[in-house]
Amino acid sequence: MSTTTDTITLREAVSDRLALEALKAWAKRTFTKALIADLALGASVLGVWGVVLFALHRGMQAYTIVGSLPL
Repeated sequence: MSTTTDTITLREAVSDRLALEALKAWAKRTFTKALIADLALGASVLGVWGVVLFALHRGMQAYTIVGSLPL
């Protein structure tokens, strides 16, 4: 039994289209507006914390100790 390249290409195209449609249906069921809003809020909070911690780290590296401890 032999196949031609046209047959293989057509099957791959149909298979890809079905997989894409299944993925779209899954995404619509899974990613509700509330979930997307929660994920965006979480990403924003993590971003702000990252900036704050980076600034704190850089500030501690540049901190100069003035004076000395009594012996």
